[in-house]
Amino acid sequence: MLRFFHIKGQILVGLLCLAPISITHANTQNTSPSMASAQQYMNANELDQAYLIYSKHGELGDPLAQFTLGLFHENGWGKLASDMTQACYYFYEASKQHIPQALKKIGDCIASQTLSLQIKKESHPNYWYKKAYENGIYEAACDLGRLYLGSDWQGFDLDEAIRWCHLAAEKKALNAQITLGDIYASRTLPSYNIEKAEFWYQQAVNGGSGIAAFKLAKLYLSLAQNAEHPEKFYRHATLMMEQASSLKHAAAYSRTAVLYWNEAQLSEGEQASERLAKSYVWAKVAYRDNPTTTNALNLQTIQSVVPKTWIKELDDKVEQFLE
Repeated sequence: MLRFFHIKGQILVGLLCLAPISITHANTQNTSPSMASAQQYMNANELDQAYLIYSKHGELGDPLAQFTLGLFHENGWGKLASDMTQACYYFYEASKQHIPQALKKIGDCIASQTLSLQIKKESHPNYWYKKAYENGIYEAACDLGRLYLGSDWQGFDLDEAIRWCHLAAEKKALNAQITLGDIYASRTLPSYNIEKAEFWYQQAVNGGSGIAAFKLAKLYLSLAQNAEHPEKFYRHATLMMEQASSLKHAAAYSRTAVLYWNEAQLSEGEQASERLAKSYVWAKVAYRDNPTTTNALNLQTIQSVVPKTWIKELDDKVEQFLE
């Protein structure tokens, strides 16, 4: 939802990738020269050459090669288009030799109805998520838990969802921690508990999750709206939104700029200058990341009051962040 912040006669519009590709093989001492060269091609971003090598080894039944081929087709690496049917085929082949992450992937494939299996016990995603969890892919427990929040596979059972996601969250699985935060932050569920939502979002933030920081900032903003003394919540929201931005969660960039702009208008002296500078930096980052009309107008509004002598130093900070 758009909000318009009226500040000293000006209007500021505010809105409340894959990592570098690398496959690490479990046992590099036993990796053949050809497989090692495939990894080198991956590191050099020569994905089509790597795919050819993995294909040869996949045909010979190498489970790591098969799993990697699944990732190629899932993500559309190189010249490939994303093809989940083909990806699930390779994940299933890898799962036969107990590649732990492949077990979770098969659960995902079945849950999304991309893959169906005839053997009854293997035809349900629960079977695969449990196996993946038992083999050290802790996130899979919460994948199972989410099925209880509304799916074709399980009836709604909030207690079961929380139980399974707790198992994963306690093992520091970030997505599970975020899911628990979402559950406890939802006013429509009987589990609504602000303290628990804040706790689990913060655990994920501590693990480096930008989306968790973003969600926690939005939680503080919602609390500020109904608080008798909202200043504390707005301050927490600004700091957490900046944390989300620092962790390169792009949706937070423009919001961080808006929050610091608002704070700058309510501050004096050195504090006002610091907050204005931060507002400019994040507005410039937002525009560079996504040059929409809104982001351009916000940057123009902020830049109009930033001393020209600051611009070069602040632009250098933007470039350093975007490197």
